[in-house]
Amino acid sequence: MSNFEPLQLPLIYVVDDHHAQLQALGEWLRANYRVRLFNSSEDLLYLLDSGGVPDLFLLDVLMPGMSGMDLCSHLKRLAHTRHVPVVFLTAANDAATEVQALAAGADDFITRPIRPDVLLARLQLHLKARRNQEQLQRDNDRLGERVRVSNREMWRANRNLEKLVAIGLALGVERDRMGLLKTIIQGGRELSNCEAATLFLLTEENTLRFELRTQTDPLPIQELPLYDPKTGEPIHRFVATHVALSGETVVIDDVYTETRFDLSGTKRFSEESGMRAVSMVTVPMSPRDGEVIGVLQFVNATDPETGEVITFSADLVRTLKAMASQAAVALENLKLVESQKALIDSLIRIIAGAIDAKSPYTGGHNERVPELAFMLAQEATKVEQGPLASFGFASEDEWREFRIGAWLHDCGKVTSPEYVMDKATKLETIYNRMHEIRTRFEVVLRDAHIAALTAIAQGQDEAQAMARLNDFQAELQDDYAFVAECNLGGEFMAPERVERLKRI
Repeated sequence: MSNFEPLQLPLIYVVDDHHAQLQALGEWLRANYRVRLFNSSEDLLYLLDSGGVPDLFLLDVLMPGMSGMDLCSHLKRLAHTRHVPVVFLTAANDAATEVQALAAGADDFITRPIRPDVLLARLQLHLKARRNQEQLQRDNDRLGERVRVSNREMWRANRNLEKLVAIGLALGVERDRMGLLKTIIQGGRELSNCEAATLFLLTEENTLRFELRTQTDPLPIQELPLYDPKTGEPIHRFVATHVALSGETVVIDDVYTETRFDLSGTKRFSEESGMRAVSMVTVPMSPRDGEVIGVLQFVNATDPETGEVITFSADLVRTLKAMASQAAVALENLKLVESQKALIDSLIRIIAGAIDAKSPYTGGHNERVPELAFMLAQEATKVEQGPLASFGFASEDEWREFRIGAWLHDCGKVTSPEYVMDKATKLETIYNRMHEIRTRFEVVLRDAHIAALTAIAQGQDEAQAMARLNDFQAELQDDYAFVAECNLGGEFMAPERVERLKRI
């Protein structure tokens, strides 16, 4: 830590066991510096232990007790004095002593006698180098801090990008509506590292419904209208309705100082839940330009390192907007898929209804079978022992497949001919072929009449011929009635009736 402050002179510690020389040095230096004089190395070390650190040490080499060489080596080993310049001022002017001093860590070696102005100049040079070194260290520290901040921000950006990609993948594969809503709100909360999140969805009545939030307390029943029911004017005083109407993202740094919107509901929620809302961001969910289908609201972004509540940064807001757009597209796609399923289900029911309408003899068979089959399947899934213990459907998709199969179990009847569907008579095809059988009987009866009349014309007894004709006609009528009865009969016929039918 630097000792240089505005309007404060550098501090120099001088150690010399020769009292006269020590005082002389003090007189020379006090005109330009702050000076502390010490008669021994031990006195200086005692002060250093109390926390005082100078800007420069000026030492004598030869002293009783700890010498200047030992003191210099000791100062260079201490963390708080390692970088403080050490200058020797001594009468020992041999080269070996100078080399030893420099080896001990001294920054300069000055031999007596020396002029005061030269000494001051050389000390000023070392102090300037010290200032430059400290400035360089401060610059390095600032640069290092900026690099650390930059690396931390880059790491957070990469982490948020990875989370955003993971959320996008999760949204793309989710097919359950409630599961999709939970993925949206939990993903947004993790992405923003906030304390609470709420999801609103736009209804057909132009209101915002509280759909889901991360808190466990019950959701509000009331909905937020987008337009005043009396005047029809858009309601912009609530932040959620404003975002839904305008499609703009709103960032609030402090809920309790915000004046643009009515946040009484948020404040009341804060008081009831014990979580004091401070920062907030409200983001529209828009799958296409200008169309808003919902609103996401995040409260109290927190610093991942300290846990303190912070404001939502611009980068984080951009990331949340990207996630909200992905969520809107996923919701819209799911809505389309659900609409397609509803359309297909309606078509299936129409087909089943058409089959029942085509064949009134079935008596609503295609409506009853799906309901009964579904009831049986539900009961079968509850069985825990026996042959049905392993029976069950793993997902809603499998249940839907079962329901569709039940509704379409008779779908082939749509193209089946009516005479196959209805089975009104056994001889029916496109028409009832019993009429062809009747024609055959009529022909036989006509031939009998011709034969009787011919016999009478040839001289036979008329009464006998007509009696035979009447008997044969009665027999034909009885046989025809039997055949007609067989045509209308059930699926089983007695053997004797089959034999009679063959004989006829």
